Amino acid sequence: MTILKPFLILLFCLSFVRAAHAEVFRYFDEEGTLIVTDNPFGTKKRDRQQYHKKEDRNTNVKLKFREDISYEFYEVSGKTFHDVLAATERVGPFDAREGRHYAGQTRWNFGLSYNMDFNYRLEGDLIVASVQIHNIDFRSDITVILPALSENSSFELPDFKAWEGFLQQLAEHEDDHVRIVREPRYRQEVISGISGIREMTLHSQADANAEALLKDAIDSKIGAVAHDVMKKIKEKNDEYDMLTRHGEKPEFRNAFFQRL
Repeated sequence: MTILKPFLILLFCLSFVRAAHAEVFRYFDEEGTLIVTDNPFGTKKRDRQQYHKKEDRNTNVKLKFREDISYEFYEVSGKTFHDVLAATERVGPFDAREGRHYAGQTRWNFGLSYNMDFNYRLEGDLIVASVQIHNIDFRSDITVILPALSENSSFELPDFKAWEGFLQQLAEHEDDHVRIVREPRYRQEVISGISGIREMTLHSQADANAEALLKDAIDSKIGAVAHDVMKKIKEKNDEYDMLTRHGEKPEFRNAFFQRL
Protein backbone atom coordinates (compact mmCIF):
# COMPACT_ATOMS: atom_id res chain seq x y z
CA MET A 1 0.00 0.00 0.00
CA THR A 2 2.93 2.34 0.79
CA ILE A 3 4.34 1.77 -2.71
CA LEU A 4 0.99 2.33 -4.40
CA LYS A 5 0.16 5.54 -2.55
CA PRO A 6 2.36 7.95 -4.61
CA PHE A 7 1.12 6.32 -7.79
CA LEU A 8 -2.50 6.73 -6.77
CA ILE A 9 -1.92 10.38 -5.85
CA LEU A 10 -0.30 11.02 -9.24
CA LEU A 11 -3.13 9.24 -11.03
CA PHE A 12 -5.67 11.28 -9.06
CA CYS A 13 -3.93 14.55 -10.00
CA LEU A 14 -3.62 13.63 -13.66
CA SER A 15 -7.30 12.84 -13.85
CA PHE A 16 -7.97 16.53 -13.20
CA VAL A 17 -5.59 17.83 -15.89
CA ARG A 18 -7.52 19.16 -18.88
CA ALA A 19 -6.29 19.82 -22.42
CA ALA A 20 -7.45 22.26 -25.09
CA HIS A 21 -6.50 23.26 -28.64
CA ALA A 22 -7.30 26.33 -30.72
CA GLU A 23 -6.37 27.69 -34.14
CA VAL A 24 -6.34 31.48 -34.00
CA PHE A 25 -6.29 34.28 -36.58
CA ARG A 26 -5.77 37.90 -35.53
CA TYR A 27 -5.54 41.06 -37.58
CA PHE A 28 -3.97 44.41 -36.63
CA ASP A 29 -3.96 47.74 -38.40
CA GLU A 30 -0.77 49.81 -38.58
CA GLU A 31 -1.65 51.52 -35.28
CA GLY A 32 -1.52 48.10 -33.59
CA THR A 33 -5.29 48.08 -33.04
CA LEU A 34 -6.82 44.60 -33.02
CA ILE A 35 -9.57 44.02 -35.56
CA VAL A 36 -11.88 41.27 -34.36
CA THR A 37 -12.03 38.63 -37.09
CA ASP A 38 -11.43 34.95 -37.79
CA ASN A 39 -9.55 35.80 -40.99
CA PRO A 40 -5.87 36.88 -41.00
CA PHE A 41 -6.57 39.50 -43.65
CA GLY A 42 -9.37 41.24 -41.82
CA THR A 43 -13.11 41.56 -41.98
CA LYS A 44 -13.03 43.13 -45.42
CA LYS A 45 -10.62 40.84 -47.19
CA ARG A 46 -9.59 42.07 -50.60
CA ASP A 47 -8.99 39.73 -53.49
CA ARG A 48 -5.24 39.35 -53.37
CA GLN A 49 -4.70 39.86 -57.08
CA GLN A 50 -1.34 40.55 -58.66
CA TYR A 51 -0.76 44.25 -59.21
CA HIS A 52 -0.59 45.60 -62.74
CA LYS A 53 2.68 47.30 -63.53
CA LYS A 54 1.56 50.78 -64.38
CA GLU A 55 3.45 53.43 -66.31
CA ASP A 56 2.29 56.99 -66.21
CA ARG A 57 0.42 57.18 -69.50
CA ASN A 58 1.35 60.74 -70.37
CA THR A 59 5.01 60.78 -69.32
CA ASN A 60 6.11 57.13 -69.58
CA VAL A 61 7.73 57.31 -66.16
CA LYS A 62 8.97 53.82 -65.39
CA LEU A 63 8.72 52.71 -61.77
CA LYS A 64 9.98 49.62 -60.00
CA PHE A 65 7.16 47.55 -58.54
CA ARG A 66 7.27 44.77 -55.98
CA GLU A 67 5.20 41.72 -56.79
CA ASP A 68 4.15 41.03 -53.21
CA ILE A 69 2.45 44.33 -52.38
CA SER A 70 -0.48 46.32 -53.80
CA TYR A 71 -0.30 49.66 -55.59
CA GLU A 72 -3.05 52.24 -55.82
CA PHE A 73 -2.96 55.43 -57.87
CA TYR A 74 -4.85 58.70 -57.60
CA GLU A 75 -5.10 61.16 -60.49
CA VAL A 76 -3.60 64.64 -60.64
CA SER A 77 -3.72 67.07 -63.55
CA GLY A 78 -2.05 70.27 -64.68
CA LYS A 79 -0.13 72.00 -67.44
CA THR A 80 3.13 72.33 -65.51
CA PHE A 81 5.08 70.37 -62.95
CA HIS A 82 4.18 72.91 -60.26
CA ASP A 83 0.48 72.45 -61.10
CA VAL A 84 0.56 68.70 -60.46
CA LEU A 85 2.82 69.07 -57.43
CA ALA A 86 0.26 71.42 -55.89
CA ALA A 87 -2.47 68.91 -56.78
CA THR A 88 -0.71 66.14 -54.83
CA GLU A 89 -0.77 68.39 -51.77
CA ARG A 90 -4.54 68.87 -52.18
CA VAL A 91 -5.76 65.40 -53.10
CA GLY A 92 -2.97 63.02 -52.05
CA PRO A 93 -3.50 60.50 -49.23
CA PHE A 94 -4.43 62.20 -45.96
CA ASP A 95 -2.42 61.76 -42.77
CA ALA A 96 -4.88 62.24 -39.90
CA ARG A 97 -2.14 62.60 -37.26
CA GLU A 98 -0.47 65.48 -39.07
CA GLY A 99 -3.64 66.88 -40.61
CA ARG A 100 -2.26 67.17 -44.13
CA HIS A 101 -2.06 65.45 -47.49
CA TYR A 102 1.08 63.79 -48.80
CA ALA A 103 2.02 62.89 -52.37
CA GLY A 104 2.56 59.24 -51.44
CA GLN A 105 1.78 56.90 -48.59
CA THR A 106 2.50 53.34 -47.48
CA ARG A 107 -0.30 51.64 -45.55
CA TRP A 108 0.18 48.31 -43.83
CA ASN A 109 -1.61 45.74 -41.72
CA PHE A 110 -0.48 42.50 -40.15
CA GLY A 111 -2.19 39.13 -40.10
CA LEU A 112 -1.16 36.81 -37.26
CA SER A 113 -2.10 33.15 -37.08
CA TYR A 114 -1.04 30.39 -34.71
CA ASN A 115 -2.04 27.08 -33.17
CA MET A 116 -2.35 26.95 -29.41
CA ASP A 117 -2.34 23.89 -27.16
CA PHE A 118 -2.51 24.05 -23.40
CA ASN A 119 -2.95 21.71 -20.44
CA TYR A 120 -4.30 23.09 -17.22
CA ARG A 121 -5.36 22.05 -13.75
CA LEU A 122 -7.28 23.73 -10.96
CA GLU A 123 -5.52 24.37 -7.67
CA GLY A 124 -8.03 26.00 -5.34
CA ASP A 125 -8.94 29.30 -6.95
CA LEU A 126 -5.97 29.14 -9.36
CA ILE A 127 -5.79 27.89 -12.94
CA VAL A 128 -2.29 26.60 -13.66
CA ALA A 129 -1.48 26.00 -17.32
CA SER A 130 1.38 24.85 -19.52
CA VAL A 131 1.18 26.37 -23.00
CA GLN A 132 2.56 25.47 -26.41
CA ILE A 133 2.11 27.91 -29.30
CA HIS A 134 3.25 26.74 -32.72
CA ASN A 135 2.74 27.17 -36.48
CA ILE A 136 3.11 30.92 -35.97
CA ASP A 137 2.73 33.06 -39.09
CA PHE A 138 3.08 36.85 -39.12
CA ARG A 139 2.35 38.36 -42.53
CA SER A 140 2.24 41.93 -43.73
CA ASP A 141 -0.38 43.28 -46.13
CA ILE A 142 1.03 46.47 -47.69
CA THR A 143 -0.42 49.06 -50.07
CA VAL A 144 1.58 51.90 -51.63
CA ILE A 145 -0.36 54.93 -52.88
CA LEU A 146 1.17 57.10 -55.62
CA PRO A 147 0.02 59.87 -57.98
CA ALA A 148 -0.55 59.41 -61.72
CA LEU A 149 -1.18 62.04 -64.38
CA SER A 150 -4.67 62.33 -65.83
CA GLU A 151 -5.24 62.08 -69.59
CA ASN A 152 -5.67 65.84 -70.04
CA SER A 153 -2.24 66.68 -68.61
CA SER A 154 0.52 67.67 -71.04
CA PHE A 155 4.04 68.78 -70.18
CA GLU A 156 6.89 70.53 -71.88
CA LEU A 157 10.16 68.61 -71.66
CA PRO A 158 11.60 70.48 -68.62
CA ASP A 159 8.38 69.84 -66.67
CA PHE A 160 8.41 66.21 -67.75
CA LYS A 161 11.95 65.77 -66.43
CA ALA A 162 10.98 67.38 -63.12
CA TRP A 163 7.88 65.14 -62.81
CA GLU A 164 9.87 62.04 -63.70
CA GLY A 165 12.50 62.76 -61.05
CA PHE A 166 9.87 63.60 -58.43
CA LEU A 167 7.80 60.46 -59.03
CA GLN A 168 10.80 58.13 -59.07
CA GLN A 169 12.14 59.64 -55.85
CA LEU A 170 8.70 59.39 -54.24
CA ALA A 171 8.31 55.74 -55.26
CA GLU A 172 11.77 54.97 -53.89
CA HIS A 173 10.92 56.63 -50.59
CA GLU A 174 7.71 54.60 -50.22
CA ASP A 175 9.64 51.46 -51.11
CA ASP A 176 11.94 52.25 -48.20
CA HIS A 177 8.90 52.22 -45.91
CA VAL A 178 8.06 48.77 -47.28
CA ARG A 179 11.62 47.71 -46.53
CA ILE A 180 11.25 48.86 -42.91
CA VAL A 181 7.95 47.01 -42.46
CA ARG A 182 9.43 43.84 -43.96
CA GLU A 183 12.64 43.96 -41.90
CA PRO A 184 13.12 40.24 -40.98
CA ARG A 185 14.11 40.87 -37.36
CA TYR A 186 10.65 42.26 -36.56
CA ARG A 187 8.95 39.08 -37.74
CA GLN A 188 11.45 36.98 -35.79
CA GLU A 189 10.87 39.10 -32.69
CA VAL A 190 7.13 38.38 -32.87
CA ILE A 191 7.64 34.65 -33.38
CA SER A 192 10.22 34.41 -30.57
CA GLY A 193 8.06 36.42 -28.18
CA ILE A 194 4.96 34.36 -28.83
CA SER A 195 6.66 30.95 -28.73
CA GLY A 196 8.24 31.99 -25.41
CA ILE A 197 4.81 32.00 -23.72
CA ARG A 198 4.92 28.59 -21.99
CA GLU A 199 3.28 28.96 -18.58
CA MET A 200 0.37 30.88 -17.14
CA THR A 201 -1.35 31.11 -13.77
CA LEU A 202 -4.73 32.82 -13.37
CA HIS A 203 -7.17 33.44 -10.58
CA SER A 204 -10.49 31.70 -11.23
CA GLN A 205 -14.03 32.50 -10.16
CA ALA A 206 -16.67 30.07 -9.01
CA ASP A 207 -18.72 29.92 -12.21
CA ALA A 208 -15.93 30.86 -14.63
CA ASN A 209 -15.09 28.82 -17.72
CA ALA A 210 -11.43 28.02 -17.08
CA GLU A 211 -10.68 27.16 -20.69
CA ALA A 212 -12.20 30.40 -21.99
CA LEU A 213 -10.34 32.44 -19.36
CA LEU A 214 -7.05 30.85 -20.33
CA LYS A 215 -7.59 31.33 -24.05
CA ASP A 216 -8.46 35.01 -23.55
CA ALA A 217 -5.43 35.55 -21.32
CA ILE A 218 -3.06 33.86 -23.77
CA ASP A 219 -4.55 35.78 -26.71
CA SER A 220 -4.12 39.01 -24.75
CA LYS A 221 -0.46 38.25 -24.05
CA ILE A 222 0.16 37.37 -27.69
CA GLY A 223 -1.59 40.56 -28.78
CA ALA A 224 0.71 42.56 -26.49
CA VAL A 225 3.79 40.98 -28.10
CA ALA A 226 2.54 41.81 -31.61
CA HIS A 227 1.47 45.32 -30.58
CA ASP A 228 4.90 46.10 -29.11
CA VAL A 229 6.68 45.02 -32.30
CA MET A 230 4.28 46.97 -34.50
CA LYS A 231 4.88 50.03 -32.34
CA LYS A 232 8.61 49.67 -33.03
CA ILE A 233 7.97 49.42 -36.77
CA LYS A 234 5.80 52.52 -36.70
CA GLU A 235 8.41 54.43 -34.70
CA LYS A 236 11.09 53.46 -37.23
CA ASN A 237 8.89 54.64 -40.10
CA ASP A 238 8.28 57.94 -38.31
CA GLU A 239 11.99 58.30 -37.60
CA TYR A 240 12.77 57.71 -41.28
CA ASP A 241 10.26 60.34 -42.38
CA MET A 242 11.68 62.83 -39.90
CA LEU A 243 15.27 62.15 -40.96
CA THR A 244 14.55 62.40 -44.70
CA ARG A 245 11.77 65.00 -44.40
CA HIS A 246 9.35 62.55 -46.03
CA GLY A 247 11.79 61.79 -48.83
CA GLU A 248 12.96 65.33 -49.55
CA LYS A 249 16.42 64.51 -48.15
CA PRO A 250 17.25 61.10 -49.69
CA GLU A 251 20.95 61.57 -48.94
CA PHE A 252 20.23 60.40 -45.37
CA ARG A 253 18.70 57.06 -46.37
CA ASN A 254 21.93 55.02 -46.43
CA ALA A 255 22.91 56.12 -42.93
CA PHE A 256 19.45 55.16 -41.66
CA PHE A 257 19.47 51.65 -43.12
CA GLN A 258 23.01 50.97 -41.94
CA ARG A 259 21.77 51.19 -38.36
CA LEU A 260 18.27 49.74 -38.85
